[in-house]
Amino acid sequence: MQTTKLVIAAVLLAALSGAVWWAKRHPQSDTSSTTPASPAVVNIPDASIESIVKDTTSPEGVRVKLRGTVQSMRASFSSFGLGLILSVILVYLVLVAQFASFLDPLIILLAIPTGLTGVIATLLLTGTTLNVMSLMGVVMMVGIVVSNSILIVEFTRHLRRDGVALEQAVALACRVRLRPVLMTSLATILGLLPMAAKFGTGSEAYAPLARAIIGGLTVSVITTVFIVPAAYLLAYRRRDRAAQISGVAAIPADGTSI
Repeated sequence: MQTTKLVIAAVLLAALSGAVWWAKRHPQSDTSSTTPASPAVVNIPDASIESIVKDTTSPEGVRVKLRGTVQSMRASFSSFGLGLILSVILVYLVLVAQFASFLDPLIILLAIPTGLTGVIATLLLTGTTLNVMSLMGVVMMVGIVVSNSILIVEFTRHLRRDGVALEQAVALACRVRLRPVLMTSLATILGLLPMAAKFGTGSEAYAPLARAIIGGLTVSVITTVFIVPAAYLLAYRRRDRAAQISGVAAIPADGTSI
């Protein structure tokens, strides 16, 4: 439980540091010349504008540069991308300190790619754009899926310290920890469904955040109970065989990995 709290704190700290970094670099937004001349201009994406500018031959000495909300949106994507990378790094460092192992945190972090796959698929299916709110949902989703993965890996390590065989420890950990993983995940998903469905006034702004969390968490829960135990089994089966040959235990009595 303490490890899960530290992981969530690390994710929030990374997201906050990314937001502070963006605020320092962009203290004010230049919106003096961002009012469109006609409603049709609003519907043109910045990628199409860039392609038009690229294909247009400008006179000598004339430069065309996009200004306004395009700059702020790109800066926001950069800051949240930095926050996501920092969150993963901080989570890994916290897990290394807690588990006294470099391998177990890598196995735990395998839940993140599956969660990102669910986020992308959900945004595409629902027609939701990748914006600041959906990126915030990705950062929050990382903390939740990592905590679910911690439950399985930590209980597996506990069973192995009690002398249970590797295959039995992995199978038993999946069965025992399946209920808390499903309970926490379903509670989060059901709680965010009204927000994702845009029920209530003002919920449209937070719908991308809810959809990102729901999609990533759903796919991650389905795949975590298979991918994480399988990775743990493959990694430690090889180490156990090498330990049997060398005559050294793969997990010492104090629970730390070599």
